[in-house]
Amino acid sequence: MKTKNNQIRKNVLLTSIYFFVNTGINFYLSSYVINNIGISANGFISLANSFVDYASLVTVALNSVAGRFISIYASKGEYEKAKKYFNSAVGADLVIGLLTLGIGILGVINLEKIIEIPIEMIWDVKILFCLVFINFFLSIMISVFSVSTFIVNRMDLAALRRTEGVILKAVLLIGLFSVFSPKLYFVSVVSISYSIYYLIFNVFYLKRYCPDLKIEMRFFSLKHFLEMISSGIWNTITQLGFILTSGLDLLICNKWLGAVAMGQMSFPKQLYNIITGFISTLVTAYQPTFVRLYAEGNIDKLKTRLTEAMGVSGILSSIIITDVVVYGKDFLKLYIPGQDIQLIWILMILSIQVLFVSGTQYPLYYIYTLTNKLKVNSIVEIFSGIINVGIVFILLRNTELGIYAVAGVSTLVGIIKNLFFTPMYSAYCLKISKKTFYPQIIRYIVALGLTLFVNWRISKLFVIQSWMSLMIVGCISIVIGGLIGFIIQLNASYRHAIQKKLLERI
Repeated sequence: MKTKNNQIRKNVLLTSIYFFVNTGINFYLSSYVINNIGISANGFISLANSFVDYASLVTVALNSVAGRFISIYASKGEYEKAKKYFNSAVGADLVIGLLTLGIGILGVINLEKIIEIPIEMIWDVKILFCLVFINFFLSIMISVFSVSTFIVNRMDLAALRRTEGVILKAVLLIGLFSVFSPKLYFVSVVSISYSIYYLIFNVFYLKRYCPDLKIEMRFFSLKHFLEMISSGIWNTITQLGFILTSGLDLLICNKWLGAVAMGQMSFPKQLYNIITGFISTLVTAYQPTFVRLYAEGNIDKLKTRLTEAMGVSGILSSIIITDVVVYGKDFLKLYIPGQDIQLIWILMILSIQVLFVSGTQYPLYYIYTLTNKLKVNSIVEIFSGIINVGIVFILLRNTELGIYAVAGVSTLVGIIKNLFFTPMYSAYCLKISKKTFYPQIIRYIVALGLTLFVNWRISKLFVIQSWMSLMIVGCISIVIGGLIGFIIQLNASYRHAIQKKLLERI
């Protein structure tokens, strides 16, 4: 048990290191891109990635559950079944990926008829979109081969390789911008390099840790492929709901409000994606343990681990939210001087307001896949997405809210869903009391409110005029948020375990 707990902590540590390195580099590169080629260009980079999200609908049904099927049977030692699921996923991904790549490139030919592009940027934007779709194909293959580190619970290795990859991206991008005339599509060139690097290591780890899982198309099984599709189709519907809820924001800005508004919206969206991506990545460190406990039928222990993960997720969310709300404007003044700071800061707050409730709930989202009960959540996501799009269009047509409507409505819909549906249905899937997760959510909201208040009072004592002063208050905020979260959001046994571990190292 001690070894398993140590591995969870190692997974969390390396994942956290990856987040901080990735966040720091991405923030630096975003500023670098904005200052070199403009905020509108940065908006097209984000929009291209949004189109990839739309394209991913065709693969979500398979890849969202393939890892679950492969890892469960591999953990049980039933490698014949694991091989069938693995090779069925690889074969299907290869075919679907190539078809999607072909359709995407054909769409790029007439891209200027689909979105609004300034004349002087048409070719750069088209090349950008082509490269983004190529990278999408590589990412599809990565998702299958990354199953090995999940099976052996070595998510720390995956995090380490990703950390090296983002450093490689930064070096290559700065090199390209320094040697050549800055181009929009350089961002996609380095992303492809990162994907190739990460794919190579995933293939290596598959051979090292799961030598029985080989590409052998004789194990391709239409039956197993359809089983995964039927299980994952609801994840596709869920993803469509996510797109309707927030994934259309940049496209709506582009078509209704113009390229500049899209660029202004792109940074808050990037911030939100970085935050949620980090929390989601952190939660994956716990998922191998969730799978094992669920497979063993140890629901009580699973509930404990879920609560612990919710506490960690909540602490990080409260710290990040506090920094955005209290110090976000100061950050923007240093980060992108010359832009509309007040507007972008408000958009940042509107974009992350859903985390005021959902920040602690990310571990619960995996329960639907874990228990293979995806239907109801998918229907709720679609319903939420349709409501969101409808309200946004009504507000755009009948009010002067403009970009504020695009940013604010989706997160408001998300707050309602995460307050009333997610906690209860997650508990229902595990066949436990529907009130099980609410005490943890309440502790999170209390800790968040207290963290915001204390840091807001402290911020009045400082005048932030440099990166150094911002880093100082940021560190103070992290310490305060960490202490408040540690006391309020973590249960006594988890606090004791952490304290014991720290004392052992002193």
